[in-house]
Amino acid sequence: MRTKILLAGNYAPALLLFRGEFIRDLVRAGHEVVCTAPEDDEKTRDALAQMGVRYRTVPLKRTGMNPLRDCITFLCYLWTFLEERPDVVLTSSIKPVIYGGLAAWLARVPRRFGMITGLGYAFSHRQGLRGLLNRLVRGLYALVMPRYQAVFFLNPDDKALFDAEKLTRSTTAVVLNGEGVNLDHYACRPPQQDPVEFLLVARLLRAKGVPEFCEAALMLAPRYPQARFRLVGWHDKGPDSVSEADIARWTAGGVQYDGPADDVRPALHSASVYVLPSHREGTPRSTMEAMSTGRPVITTDAPGCRETVKHGENGFLVPAGDTAALAAAMEKFITQPQLIAPMGARSRAMAEERYDVREVNRIIFRTMRLPEAANGPRPRRVTPPALKRAFDLGLAVPAFILLLPVMAAVAVAVRRKLSRDVFFRQIRPGKNGRPFTIIKFRTMTDARDSRGNLLPDGERLTDFGRFLRASSLDELPELWNVIRGDMSLVGPRPLLMQYLPLYTPRQASRMDVLPGITGWAQVNGRNAVDWDDKLEMDAWYVDNHTLCLDIRIILMTVIKVFRREGVAKQGHATTDTFTGSARHDDGRSARYGRNHEQ
Repeated sequence: MRTKILLAGNYAPALLLFRGEFIRDLVRAGHEVVCTAPEDDEKTRDALAQMGVRYRTVPLKRTGMNPLRDCITFLCYLWTFLEERPDVVLTSSIKPVIYGGLAAWLARVPRRFGMITGLGYAFSHRQGLRGLLNRLVRGLYALVMPRYQAVFFLNPDDKALFDAEKLTRSTTAVVLNGEGVNLDHYACRPPQQDPVEFLLVARLLRAKGVPEFCEAALMLAPRYPQARFRLVGWHDKGPDSVSEADIARWTAGGVQYDGPADDVRPALHSASVYVLPSHREGTPRSTMEAMSTGRPVITTDAPGCRETVKHGENGFLVPAGDTAALAAAMEKFITQPQLIAPMGARSRAMAEERYDVREVNRIIFRTMRLPEAANGPRPRRVTPPALKRAFDLGLAVPAFILLLPVMAAVAVAVRRKLSRDVFFRQIRPGKNGRPFTIIKFRTMTDARDSRGNLLPDGERLTDFGRFLRASSLDELPELWNVIRGDMSLVGPRPLLMQYLPLYTPRQASRMDVLPGITGWAQVNGRNAVDWDDKLEMDAWYVDNHTLCLDIRIILMTVIKVFRREGVAKQGHATTDTFTGSARHDDGRSARYGRNHEQ
């Protein structure tokens, strides 16, 4: 029986940004995963769905302590847990840890775990209203911490503070090396040394040290006009946010503000030195990403930050809030650019030693007593082949007979408009890679150039051919492949034979079942999604296919056909050519080339 795991966070995009690799590992290990966050974020929902993960919203205001609003959040968590009945709950960030933890305990979730990702600005003040908030948050932590079997901390300082407050007496406390980083995704690149470019990626909060970075830049810019100072991040609206007036003054003084970025790798690869003058962190993910790309780091001698730098080896530590010290550290790299490359190389080595997300996830799996995919074969609760074959024949045979008049009409139209040979035949890999001949209606002409070579796909694809593809009428002859036993109604689409040696072991698992006319990837983006995501969805289907899922996919296919969604990737007749997994480098778009009939 699969374990049902619910992850509760406070920001939808962060589920993928901070927990994406962990979620993928859970799915690979055969667990059922549900994620919750406050935002009804379609991009996050779709991305999780492509991994086979459900997403639910729970109303939550990340900042402030409005009693009525927080009471609603707690009740919504309680309702969600009672409805979902998860086996395991993992909460992260302050409000999900507090309200989600209490709700999970009341709902009698068997295994409950929390993750302290940072203490927030409320822990930084002991006077006035914020001091009152500080005491309230500590009291709530004291109430909820004993309800967890284990709590993860991202640095030893945060654990020491909880220990000093006697908040961890009744639970197991585990210190992680941050949340980890995908070392392949954040590939190492040589840093530029001329001109020297400093980068800060952070939400525009005072606690992140944004004012210190920008003020240091304003101190250095007049003396070193060739140096660059770049700021990337969201401008959150809250009590700790910097003002619009400050941003305007900093940009006028020479700071380049780029706003938020979905992918920070281009900014990291352009940078020479990464700077994070934060006052306190869990373990800053942005710093781990910068270290993975081979960038020296300037950060503060503050909890969560100091663990990422060995002073003088991969960067420099400065006191929190000390703009002059920060400017002096930055000036060292401007006047001694020869320090950049060796310190950057040391950062990469430290990232490999400490922050590999695979090692971090193994610790979390062991603590939560979850089996890992690497420990044995993937657990499968799938339809037996004989039952799936009976299902295929029970639908394909009558469908083939009923649709014969339609296929005859399409064949006549193809013969008149495109070619005397109405069928497109091609050798494709079937189950276990066994070759078979797929049969489809032709959608392109045989137009050739003066040398007798076929013209590019885009020039041979006519409006009639586009209609056949958009309506999926070109796929109808594949019902004969299903009847013959070469294909199934539902399964991973049969791709090209030359792709077989390019698959990773995970991607090659798509060959464990019969290929299908439609599939999980086809109803979750079809040709519009990237190859890595498409192949991951195929592998997920192999691990999880049931008759109920097949029926769901068939019904979704009908809807997608009428909507004509995802028929072709932008700029291509169908999609681009697969040349290997893009997740082993960061040149995804550059690795895909010509179109092909698929």
